[in-house]
Amino acid sequence: MHFSEEIKLNSNEEIRLASMLHGISTISEKINVHSSFNENKNNIFKSLEKKGIEAIEGNGFKIQCFDTLTGIKIFIVHKDDLNVEVSTYLKKVYELYSDIILKNPFYDIDMPIRSAVFNEHIEKLFSNIN
Repeated sequence: MHFSEEIKLNSNEEIRLASMLHGISTISEKINVHSSFNENKNNIFKSLEKKGIEAIEGNGFKIQCFDTLTGIKIFIVHKDDLNVEVSTYLKKVYELYSDIILKNPFYDIDMPIRSAVFNEHIEKLFSNIN
């Protein structure tokens, strides 16, 4: 989904970007060996541990990730000078995903999301940022 006139990606590029970010996040989960949660293998809160990538910063942009307890990773790419709490928006995107997409009996997990209703809600959520 695009909220910028500066950069437009087609479906294949979006899937490629998502695959790359997922791969990097998975690798970073494996090398996260210094976590205090990892020290105690019997820790009942192990599933609550932050995993993978939380943010990637570049020249003029930032990529932030929300890693949900259900394993869904939600990434957002934005300008680095954005003056909003992006993590709040990522959580709201997950709420919309849970309420609209997961309740759709015709949606297959791990398939691209093609929902006009979901798109409308996402556009409304991010409309006050622009």
